[in-house]
Amino acid sequence: MSQDARTIEIDGETFELRHSTEASEFAAWHGDTRVSLAAYRDRGEQRLFPHTETLPAWGGRGLAGAVVRYALDSTVAEGLTIVPACSFVADFVREHDDWDEHIARR
Repeated sequence: MSQDARTIEIDGETFELRHSTEASEFAAWHGDTRVSLAAYRDRGEQRLFPHTETLPAWGGRGLAGAVVRYALDSTVAEGLTIVPACSFVADFVREHDDWDEHIARR
């Protein structure tokens, strides 16, 4: 399930970032609870990110940003181009130029 899990700490709590190819998502887990995710669909050499979400109780802590950063880094490492269809992902890549050369151009 998880190809490349990472552990992060936010506000003194530990979260595991996981990539599930079966579910086509990158997610942050707190114990057995998935608290944030970035869903994707692969289209040839492109990875489309249509949706992100964070459970309301976990919002405002930077979890969505951590998940998206993990997802984008993994996408680039896999040699795929990023298609930021979700407004959160689109705003994230607009605010951070780390992935500029890997964004699909229309």
